[in-house]
Amino acid sequence: MEMPSSFNVGQELYVGMDFDSKDAVKNAVKQYVMKVHQSFKVLESKSQKYIVCCPNKSAECPCPFYMRAILSKKTYS
Repeated sequence: MEMPSSFNVGQELYVGMDFDSKDAVKNAVKQYVMKVHQSFKVLESKSQKYIVCCPNKSAECPCPFYMRAILSKKTYS
């Protein structure tokens, strides 16, 4: 089964998802966290890497939300 290469509002994020740009990734994260009522903080935002996670993650409050997006040198997505 082939996965879609773009994000649609209401869709889940999954490992291996492709985006056309960093702005598309940022928009998908914003839409997703609004859907699941989750907040996030940006850990790293560079031209080829974007990393976000739960802002309250600690030993007392483990939060499973973590996402890392990198620019592929093969596909430039």
